[in-house]
Amino acid sequence: MPGSPMNDQTLTELTGEEEKTAAARSRIYELFARLFDYPDKAFGEAIRTGELAERIRQTLSALDPSVLEEASELRWVLWDPGDAVGGWALHLAVEDPQDGMAWAISAVDMI
Repeated sequence: MPGSPMNDQTLTELTGEEEKTAAARSRIYELFARLFDYPDKAFGEAIRTGELAERIRQTLSALDPSVLEEASELRWVLWDPGDAVGGWALHLAVEDPQDGMAWAISAVDMI
């Protein structure tokens, strides 16, 4: 995944807690917005290698470590239904076993 305009050095240069929190929040917004970019080869590779997951963990931890702890309790699943229709596809499910809830998203580019 291409580098972020706001890097780790930028965060360490900040002094006040409010500044650090605002910067970490901006990084999360940027990261989630980039998740909706058109999925190119670099994006797919970042998912396969775990780079994307690690970047999400680091970004969430910078904002609030308790968010990372709660997210680590979730079960994440990527699946391939095997129908290989169109261009790219995303099939993602997440389960919160503690609360007995689960969510899933399935999206396919038909072009």
